[in-house]
Amino acid sequence: MTTAAEAETPASPRAVAKLASLEMRAIAFVLDLVILFICVSTFFALGGLVLLLSTNFGDSDPTDQALSAFLYIWGSSGVIWALLEIVPTTLMGATLGKLIMGLKVVRRTGRPPALWRSIVRFLGYLLSPMVVTLALLLGLLSDPTTRLAVLVVAGAIILGGFGMVFVVRGRRTLQDLLAGTYVIEARQYSPEEI
Repeated sequence: MTTAAEAETPASPRAVAKLASLEMRAIAFVLDLVILFICVSTFFALGGLVLLLSTNFGDSDPTDQALSAFLYIWGSSGVIWALLEIVPTTLMGATLGKLIMGLKVVRRTGRPPALWRSIVRFLGYLLSPMVVTLALLLGLLSDPTTRLAVLVVAGAIILGGFGMVFVVRGRRTLQDLLAGTYVIEARQYSPEEI
């Protein structure tokens, strides 16, 4: 049962989401890369400091333990990248770059992606580097012709994955399609504004 005051107030138009523009997504991606670069540089500097201290500031060769520590510290930057992508996307619906640009990653329902969707989305980013790494592990990069073919495939995955935004409905990239997500502007619009 409605009161007289409720009956007199007009129904507010339903707020709708607006898909993020390519430019906004690109800037958010570059911001994420800058944040990643700062983190990786920090870990690289820490690893280098371990090496420097183990050599008594260059007076001796580094020990095997110091080299291992350097590699572990520097290698952990990959874990940092995963955490910078997966955790904020799951908890807040956006990476730090997307938050700065006012964008959100959502499912069709408008809710942030679940943890497994955020992981799948991150793995979508990694497809191209995984092709190059697999080729490296298999020894395929020693032959110049094969090396070129592997790099062309990796480049095609990168360009195709991000280039999908031009042709796929909903401005979705490969990682969006794999995870079932969309990137939208965080601000809600009335239907008249769109």
